[in-house]
Amino acid sequence: MAMEEVPEERPLDPTKLMRIASMVREVLDEARRMQPTKEAAEELAALYGRVKRELDDALPEFLVNELNAMELDLPFKDGATAEEVRMAYSGLIGWMSGLFQGLQASFQAQSAVQQMEQGPAIADLPGNTNGKPKREGYL
Repeated sequence: MAMEEVPEERPLDPTKLMRIASMVREVLDEARRMQPTKEAAEELAALYGRVKRELDDALPEFLVNELNAMELDLPFKDGATAEEVRMAYSGLIGWMSGLFQGLQASFQAQSAVQQMEQGPAIADLPGNTNGKPKREGYL
């Protein structure tokens, strides 16, 4: 019986993710300031499709699945309106903000666990006085 090969999970690419998030935020800010024509809205919608593909490459599979489950895609049947484009970009920014907050909380929790694990070991090292002067003598 041959073992099935489990596809290797793609790691998170934080650098690429930050670049995409910055670009998406700028596009959304610009789309809010202007009243895009039908053609401009369609170009923004096409850019949105490329952004989603780039995110798929920058995220692990479970996050790609989560993002796709949010159904943030634009309806392209008759072209996208400016309002639809703004809503899609806003949803994407909201999801990415939540992702960044979750990552930050995870890193903080990992750091706290590491400090707790290292704390007693550091305190038990010979000569460690934890910042207090070492007392010699009877008391």
